[in-house]
Amino acid sequence: MATSKVTLQTIADHLKLSKASVSLVLNHRDTKIPIETRDKILDAARSLGYIRRPTLLRQKDWLNVAMVEPSVDNFPATSFYAEVSSHLKSKMGSYKMRLLHIEEDPIYIEAALQQVDIVLTTNLNTALRMKERKKRSIVIQGNLHPDFTCIHCDDETAGQDMARHALELGHRHAALLFENLNSRCAKSRYRGFSETFVNGGGQIEKNLSVPFESDEYLSTVLKTHLEGNHPPTFLFCFADNLLFRVYRELRLMNLDVPKDISLAGVDDLIWGRLTYPSFSTVNLCEEMFAEKVLDAIQHTMDGKDPYHLKVPGKLVPRETTSKP
Repeated sequence: MATSKVTLQTIADHLKLSKASVSLVLNHRDTKIPIETRDKILDAARSLGYIRRPTLLRQKDWLNVAMVEPSVDNFPATSFYAEVSSHLKSKMGSYKMRLLHIEEDPIYIEAALQQVDIVLTTNLNTALRMKERKKRSIVIQGNLHPDFTCIHCDDETAGQDMARHALELGHRHAALLFENLNSRCAKSRYRGFSETFVNGGGQIEKNLSVPFESDEYLSTVLKTHLEGNHPPTFLFCFADNLLFRVYRELRLMNLDVPKDISLAGVDDLIWGRLTYPSFSTVNLCEEMFAEKVLDAIQHTMDGKDPYHLKVPGKLVPRETTSKP
């Protein structure tokens, strides 16, 4: 079936559903649609070649910027991208730019190709696809590539700063808890902390790999490594969302934070600031990050050569870290 002829009604007839239900799902207003029905509609839209074509109110000489993001269902538990997006929106007007959020799905990306001038994406593969279609892209907090301007957090320095904090407090035995070391971000934080800590005279456990949302496995990992003869006194978590889970398990083990063990992460989530004890972490300076993205948009639209930029974070020591 030709893509240009696939309409909401085509999908509705194919699934024997109402056009209204199909429209609600494909226009992100499906709060009351059962998840099974939603998945059927999205699958049918992809297989039939449907292209969603949103109508943007194009203002003369304004730049339309698309921020391509993972599906909300699979998005990591971090406020970083929401904060960056909020700062971008607040600043874009003075640059005559407007921001459009696009879900990382072929249906929505294809629509973006027709109505935006430049794409921001965390996914290098998306940037490569955009390049094939002659669309400019900037990679934010993703893997690096010489063909694209890439703006990312200085994750290695974040790890280094936290390691120095641990050493200055007197810790000499630490462990790292990361879900995996597959991403550039994870590798950089891990390398920054472990190399700095060891070079400063500390000893470090191997990464205590913890699958996301597996509390039973997390409990087993912590008990195995904290009930030995020489348990670590400092735990560094990949991100604050994992730090919350670790803190809960430590309390269930009747361990006091930070009296028995210090705990730290990265992201500076607002909930970590408000809880007691408040979380020691690294703030990723989202407003500065957004400003660097705006500079990169102008640079790229001017046709200048790609560059890579690390945006520094800021160590925020709070109540979950103390002397051993």
